Amino acid sequence: MFGAYDEFLDLIDNEERRARLEDLPLANQQSDELFLRAKEIGERFDRGLKQMFFDGPDELKAFTREYGIF
Repeated sequence: MFGAYDEFLDLIDNEERRARLEDLPLANQQSDELFLRAKEIGERFDRGLKQMFFDGPDELKAFTREYGIF
């Protein structure tokens, strides 16, 4: 999870890449290499969060159930 987060920060820590992603038309997203890389990083981050909060230590799972889910 933290590796994916660091990768994403590194990816958007570049003005050219950030601008390219901001200006990318919706129709071109699924064929854009940079967008697909960012999406894959986001999916890894999402899996890491779910694993940590729902499959992690019992205390964290209980805390998540009690306070994190409405």
